[in-house]
Amino acid sequence: MIMSDPESPTFRPTSLPSRREALGGIGAAAALLVACPPRVARAQSGTTFTPEMFGARGDGRTDDYEALKRLAAAVSQAGGGIVRFGRGRHYLIDRIQVWGGPNRNDVANILYNRCRGLRIDLNGATVHVKGDFHRSGDTAEGRFSWLNAVIPFQLNRCTDVVIENGFLHGHADRMSRDPTVDERSGHGFAINGCSNVLLEGLHVHHFSADGVRVGILGGRENDPCRDVRLSQVRLTNNARQGLTIAGGVGVVATDCEFSHTGRTGGAQGDYRHAPSAGVDVEPNRFVTERSDFRALRCRFDDNRGSPVTAASADRTAFIELIDCSGRSRAQSRLSPRVERAVIRGGTWHNIQIACAYAGNRAQRPTSIDVSGGTWSGDDPAWAPVYDLSPRHPNVRIHGNRFELRSTRPFTTAWLFQCSNPNHQFEDNQVFVSARGHDGAGEDMVGNFRGARLVRGNRWATDLAAPRRFVNDYGGAQRVERETFSGAFARTGAG
Repeated sequence: MIMSDPESPTFRPTSLPSRREALGGIGAAAALLVACPPRVARAQSGTTFTPEMFGARGDGRTDDYEALKRLAAAVSQAGGGIVRFGRGRHYLIDRIQVWGGPNRNDVANILYNRCRGLRIDLNGATVHVKGDFHRSGDTAEGRFSWLNAVIPFQLNRCTDVVIENGFLHGHADRMSRDPTVDERSGHGFAINGCSNVLLEGLHVHHFSADGVRVGILGGRENDPCRDVRLSQVRLTNNARQGLTIAGGVGVVATDCEFSHTGRTGGAQGDYRHAPSAGVDVEPNRFVTERSDFRALRCRFDDNRGSPVTAASADRTAFIELIDCSGRSRAQSRLSPRVERAVIRGGTWHNIQIACAYAGNRAQRPTSIDVSGGTWSGDDPAWAPVYDLSPRHPNVRIHGNRFELRSTRPFTTAWLFQCSNPNHQFEDNQVFVSARGHDGAGEDMVGNFRGARLVRGNRWATDLAAPRRFVNDYGGAQRVERETFSGAFARTGAG
């Protein structure tokens, strides 16, 4: 029996902007680098459908799977329309997909297909998906299971879509699996080959794979999704990713949250899959167009994996994070393997700028620009910048504030690894707490050996002599106007 969603059904906090303001903000942020596509999904007109018209009860106890399946089929047959759920009701999908083996069944995802002009108003309702079952490794040499959760909203080849105002609960906290079993399905939303889609005012949580997956249909139909917008959407406590972009052009998020991925809880511990990122851009190898992702004022808190990660600069054009924030209990790597990454403003805690991973396997030139943010950390293993890539991406880190406030000695040899000959480190302020010193002699902070440009940075500490923090500028191509206060020193001619 499902009694209530663990979150209040009054999401849409008044501190967040209206739809008009949010969509305007997206366009403003996107204009910083690349013009954002002008189309925005609008409210639809046409036939109105409700789950109750097809036999749904919405009482949290009755299995509404068949009713929701009939609803989606009727909407698809009509080519679109308005779907309105019962205000504040709880719809239960109490079925499991069994894709093969002796117990194979015909349970399928709830599919909206080829709709043009579709509005789904959840109307404060919650859709619950059955999660209290065990996924045994019964296929692909134990790597996959025949048992998978139902996807409550799968959209194929749809255009001009709005889905808004409600909750999806995947109940992954009640799920278990054999140790080697990976995910194959189980998303909250699967959006395939669609265009002009707006998700707004939603909370999608505890799904056994991704909260939202944007991608392609597969086979010959390898067109990516286009113009997918998320506004005031929370994707939390999902097992694999908050958002996966496996083929998406023009994916933009504003005032959203991508947090606690891989932290599903439950009596048997977290049900999770790698990479457990907030957002993962992992374009399908069959997609010829490169994906992209922009975020404005979004949160990326306490994910088991990276806040944002990308798989390939050859397949990802760019990532922009504007005035975003992220926190982690221990060091977490922000690793954009993309042609161009921009991180501007925001506050980040125990998050590493992992520039090296931007060029590891890339064939295209890559660039990373990080500016105007506050980067703090109290994890002794936190190293704010890691740039030792053999492919030498163009990296510029400028105008930031770094605060290293570990209460125990640092465990990393260098806190700023900036030895890439294409690295520029300029006009940053850095404070290093005395408590991070190992207690004897010199402790290393910045490694700028061979860096292209180190200029105008201010280094401060409350450490007192005779102990010292040390930066090494040996072989740096250009070093100018570096200033130090407290027991800081520089070595190496630059």
